[in-house]
Amino acid sequence: MNPVHRIERLERSLSGAGTAPESVALALSAYGLAAEFVPEAAGGRLRRAEELHQVVRTVLRRGLPEAAGHELGGFPSAVRIWSGGSRVQQRRAAALLLRGDWLAPAGGGAAVSPAAFTARTRPGGLCLSAGRGTAPPPHGCRALIVTARHGAGGQGRDHTALLLAPHELPPVGHSRTVSWDAVIDRPGAGLELALRSARVTHGVHASAVLARFDSLLRGAVAPARQTSGPGPAGPTRPDVLTGAFLDLLVSDSVTLCAARAAHLLPDWASVCSAAAGYLAERLLTETGHDLTTVLEGARFGSARRYEEYAHRLGALAAPLWPTQDEVSPQSVLIARLPACAHRLVLTADGRDEPVPQALFRPDAPLPALDLERPIRCSRPTRTDALLDSLVRHAAGIGYAGDLASHPGCRTALAGVLNRLVAAIAELSEACAPLEAAGHGALTGPYARSLADRYALLVAAAACVGVWWQQRAYTRGFLSESCWLTAALHRIAGLLGAAPPEAPDSCLHRVHEEVLARFDGGLSYDLRATPLAGPTTLDG
Repeated sequence: MNPVHRIERLERSLSGAGTAPESVALALSAYGLAAEFVPEAAGGRLRRAEELHQVVRTVLRRGLPEAAGHELGGFPSAVRIWSGGSRVQQRRAAALLLRGDWLAPAGGGAAVSPAAFTARTRPGGLCLSAGRGTAPPPHGCRALIVTARHGAGGQGRDHTALLLAPHELPPVGHSRTVSWDAVIDRPGAGLELALRSARVTHGVHASAVLARFDSLLRGAVAPARQTSGPGPAGPTRPDVLTGAFLDLLVSDSVTLCAARAAHLLPDWASVCSAAAGYLAERLLTETGHDLTTVLEGARFGSARRYEEYAHRLGALAAPLWPTQDEVSPQSVLIARLPACAHRLVLTADGRDEPVPQALFRPDAPLPALDLERPIRCSRPTRTDALLDSLVRHAAGIGYAGDLASHPGCRTALAGVLNRLVAAIAELSEACAPLEAAGHGALTGPYARSLADRYALLVAAAACVGVWWQQRAYTRGFLSESCWLTAALHRIAGLLGAAPPEAPDSCLHRVHEEVLARFDGGLSYDLRATPLAGPTTLDG
């Protein structure tokens, strides 16, 4: 089925199901949600990461994580099998998921106490021991991913991932021998499998946060629209609504790149996906609190809408799956920092291959998704593909798009781009001490602050790339320079570059789009998807 038609069918199914958990669960089962998480080669529908993001958004935009809990919660475990499992393991996992059963993690891993699960090599298999920190298998789970400290040899190779049935787990405080056939990929590959999984899962988590925030923003716009009705009049805090919409577009630009990098730039997919997951939580959680000021002024004598908003805001960045075996987005970004110190100022001699422009264009043709491709570890390089794309675009942006028809944008956009390009050079200089200081320097607040700056600069590169492609291939709001100018000013402000405010004409145009999308029943992300049925806090 055509992906667009598939998403429309899911949207209609959920709209017709209402909010009763049983009805929603039946609708998702009839749609075959589990197949979205299984690769096509194994009998499912997972073909493009971008399509999976749209499915997740369609479900979570309505606040329905419980009804899809098994499918969403088991996804990182499944990706480990798609990334490194044997063909027998992949067929087993696919059959399990497609019939509606559950695959889940079982503790252990680099993020948990080494005493959780340990493994020792024995003749004929591994002796798996369950420490006191282990928990029983989740109820109803039919297969488990166990990540055990193994000491298979070498730095970063001291964990082994296993695919086991619940009855194969040793009781707490006991040991049991398991077959070598249970090992995923090879002994000692546990951390690498977690990193391969993160190339996809961090971006999917970002899409989940974006979908939830889309509903929050719509809920904040609704009371003002009910008061003023359609038309130019707006709420009393248009600056807050405009800023929230811009932050959503910034986050979605990075998330789009994360989904498409899994196909186009697999060696950079981990960084894109980590930046997407990190910024979705960082930006949208802060902005979500800002939106409460709109609702506080529009209670209309009832606290119902405000209470619902507060509940959803508290769950905005809630993880979709257990995170004990997951690599955090921030840790992936921090690991990239020493390599940033080697970045040279990009020259115009054309020596370095530019980022494919299809990275920034939704639905452009893509190569096949290769989840089994190994991770190439971060290493010193002369350039940074993502940041260099910002420099390349900045060099030619004054001659592009609708800038002539928006003279207020030209000076402001050129000024903020110059500040962002300068911030790239400053980041490179600031990362230089990390390489000499060793691993310990990557665990402190200095490295965390630099990772934040790096993620914001990746976001700026994504926004410019998205606008450049929209300008070339479409005609609409995203092809205009107003949203880009305003979004880059917000990013520069977060970086401390302190540019002047974006022009009022730009902010006014963005605010018009906020109201137009609400009136037209369109989502607030890059796609402006038509929404079927109510998606506000009241519906």
